[in-house]
Parts: sequence; structure tokens; C-alpha cells
Amino acid sequence: RCLSDWSSDVCSSDLVDNSRLASGPFTARLIRTDRYAPTNGGTIQVTELKWARDSAGRTYSETRPLPKAGVDQPHVFYMARIDDPAARTTTLWNSSKMEAVVFHLPEPRQLDTVPPRSNLDDPMPDKCENQPWQRLRRLGTKTIIGLTAEGKHYTICVPAHTDKDDQPRISVAEFWYAAGLNFAVLESQNDPFIESATTEMTDIEFGEPDPALFQIPAGYIIKDQYPSQPN
Repeated sequence: RCLSDWSSDVCSSDLVDNSRLASGPFTARLIRTDRYAPTNGGTIQVTELKWARDSAGRTYSETRPLPKAGVDQPHVFYMARIDDPAARTTTLWNSSKMEAVVFHLPEPRQLDTVPPRSNLDDPMPDKCENQPWQRLRRLGTKTIIGLTAEGKHYTICVPAHTDKDDQPRISVAEFWYAAGLNFAVLESQNDPFIESATTEMTDIEFGEPDPALFQIPAGYIIKDQYPSQPN
């Protein structure tokens, strides 16, 4: 018996060798749903996300909020980013400004040795008072759209007067990562301020993405930003 969607019980023929993701090209699409608490408007925002990587190692990411029901939105706004490791550039643009900025990255330098962080698996208090903390619980693996993903569950304490609220709060987040992808294929977050947010990968295609993704759209003003220049 073969089950689809997010079940861990899928047909063996549908399973993907995660080694294909190590450096291979792909195009993936995701849907993010943010549900805001009544104290913050009680609205729902749905966003389409796209990730792609070509055989040269360039990556493309796109964020495209969908119009709310009943709202006339003639211009479909989106933000995009291209990272080109060979050219050492990061290019950002959004469709409302018709302007793209190409950041030329500095040459890499030898980093100083950083002392290891404290183990996130160490016991933490259950109360959220004056000291921020986060706790990690490993969830093992499961199959998501044919990919073997590893899950991590975080509990995070945000003390009062350090963020958006005068009150302390505890938020939880769960992330499922497939080896070779630089984004979570499934994630969920619960926070008293946001209420909840989920991101689910809806499909992934292996092979070269559309080359047009790695081109700045026609008609955009292009600005170059070098390391020595102020922002």
C-alpha cells in the first residue's frame, strides 16, 4: 500500500536518493501560511516560495505573498535573491522598486577559531523568566515527498521587554531538513505573537532550472555594491 503527501509510508519507487541533492540542480516550490493572533489583527497570509539551484552552484530564492481573499491587488509583489559562489555576488531585488542591487562579496579570510557553543541538548528550565534560553529535541527521520528528512524541535524562551511584547513568552518550532537542501522541506512555528506559521514543500523537480531565474528582469535599474562602499 502506498500513501502520499506527508506520510512516512510511501512507495519505494518514490524514494529519492538524498545524495542527488548534495550538489545537483533542482527547483522546489513551497507554501507558507502565517496565522496571526487576534491581538495582532487575526489575519492569515499565504506566501509562495521558490528555491532553485543550477549545476554551476548558483541558487535562486523567491518570496511571493498571495493576495488576501477579496483584496484587489493589480501588481503581484515578489522578492528574489541570487547567490553566485563563483562570481562571489549576491543579487537582491523586489518587484515594487524595479531595482536590483548586486553585492560583490569580499575575498574569504581565515576565521579565528570559535569556542564551541554550549550543548542545546542540555536541560533548560521550564519557566521563561529573565534569562533567554532554547532547548533542542531531535525527532529522528521521516520521508517527506520522497526525501529522507531529519527533524529538530526547538523550545525558545523570550524574556519580557526584549522583543515585541511586554510579557515573557515561550515559542516552539519544528524543522525537517533533507540533506543537501539549504531550506526546511517542512516547518511549523507557534508563538503567542504570530500564533502559528507553517511552510510545506509542495513539489521538487530535479534537473536544470529555468535559466531565466538567474537573470535580472528586463527594465530593472542595476546597482553594484562593493565591500568598501557604505550601504
